[in-house]
Amino acid sequence: MLPEPGRLRWQPLRSGLVDLYRYDQQEFVFEDGRLLLRGNNGTGKSRVLALQLPFLLDGETAPHRLEPDGDTAKRVEWNLLMDRQEQRRGITWIEFGRREESGQCHYLTLGCTLSAVKGRTGVQKWFFITPKRVGLDLQLHENQVVLSKERLKAAIAPECQVHDTLDGWRQAVDHALFHLGA
Repeated sequence: MLPEPGRLRWQPLRSGLVDLYRYDQQEFVFEDGRLLLRGNNGTGKSRVLALQLPFLLDGETAPHRLEPDGDTAKRVEWNLLMDRQEQRRGITWIEFGRREESGQCHYLTLGCTLSAVKGRTGVQKWFFITPKRVGLDLQLHENQVVLSKERLKAAIAPECQVHDTLDGWRQAVDHALFHLGA
C-alpha cells in the first residue's frame, strides 16, 4: 500500500533508486515527511541522500555536492559505473504529496535519469516531473532496463515534463513546489 499525504503543503512520501550506485531497485518510504536511514558505516546511507536531496531539487552534479566524503575523484559517473561497468543508466526519484482540505490528494514525482559510459567524463542526464506515481501508474524500467528518454516521455505523457537544462529544471521545480520565482 502506497503512503498517502496528510498535510496541505507538499511533503515527501517516497523516494527510490533504480540501477544507481549499489542499488538495482530500492524504494524508501517517508513517515510524515521524514526519512530515517540506519545501517553500518559504508552501507550507502549518505550516498542515498546525496543522490536525492538536494540533487533532485537543483540538479547539481559537482563532486563537492554529490560526494558525501567530499572525494573529488568520484565524479557523478562513478555512482553508475563504480569502476566495474562499461555503461549504465540509472534513475533517482522522489515523490511528494499534499492533501487539500476537501481530502483530495495530489502527487508529484521528481526524477532524474543519469547515463554514463566508461572513458567519458560526465553523464547525460534528463530530469522529469509527473503527477504519476512510481509503481502504480509509472514504471521506470522494462525487462530490467531503465527507460530511455523517449520511453520515459511516452510513459509520463500527457503530463510529461522532461528537462535537459539545469535552468529549465530549476524553474520547473520552483513552479511545481515552491513558487519562489527567480
